[in-house]
Parts: sequence; structure tokens; C-alpha cells
Amino acid sequence: MYNITALSIVNQYNTSWQFLNWNDGSTNAQRTNETFTSSKSYTANYKGHLTTSIQAATSYGSQRKITKDYNGTLHMLYASANRIWYTYSTNGGSTWSAEQQISGSGTASTPCIASSDGSLGYDVYFAWQEVVGSTNY
Repeated sequence: MYNITALSIVNQYNTSWQFLNWNDGSTNAQRTNETFTSSKSYTANYKGHLTTSIQAATSYGSQRKITKDYNGTLHMLYASANRIWYTYSTNGGSTWSAEQQISGSGTASTPCIASSDGSLGYDVYFAWQEVVGSTNY
């Protein structure tokens, strides 16, 4: 029996990469009590900070979506690895927070973002398309 742990963050190619999942879909970075045969292998998948896996990242519906809220904070959504990611910047885009996956477990795409002008509060609104099984949301 073996225990396997993927690095939670890897810094390479001037990018910070965070553990996303294993090739079998498991999102736990630590695997315990694994038994290997000659044909069994695991690959750790990583998500790069502010990177996308979509080849057509600048096509209609795929670009990064950015809005500025009432207080000047920039909020951004984008698609990568069939998920929707959220990040924000409080210094005009010089640096961005660590991404948070906001979509569910389905295949997600076409993110949209908006913020209120302050007259209705200081909310930021997200929307995206997600396919779970054979159902579109």
C-alpha cells in the first residue's frame, strides 16, 4: 500500500499552479492506501493562476469577464478546465486574488458578470451555463 500526495502549489514558468484534481476526477490531493498494478497510474492536474485551458479563449462567450464595483474593486470570471473561476483585484488589476471555482461539478462555460451601481446595494452578480449529465442549467 502506498500514500501519494500531490503538491498543493507549484511555481513554474512564471505562474503559480494549484492542484485541481487527479486524472480519475478525485479532488483530494492526498491518496492513501493505494495499491498499484503494472497498468495503474495517476496524474495530478493543475490549474495555473489566471490561465485558461480553452484554445478559443478569446472567442465569443469565452473571454474573461470583468466588472468594477462601486468601491473600485475589479471582479473577474473566466472559464478554464470546464469550470468557472472567480478572482478580484483591489489595486486596479496589478495583482489578483487566488482563483475560486464557483461552478459546480458539470461542464461549465460562457461566464457573465455584472455589478450594481450602489443604488441597489453593492452586489456582484455571476451567471454561466453548466451541463450536468444531459441537463443544461
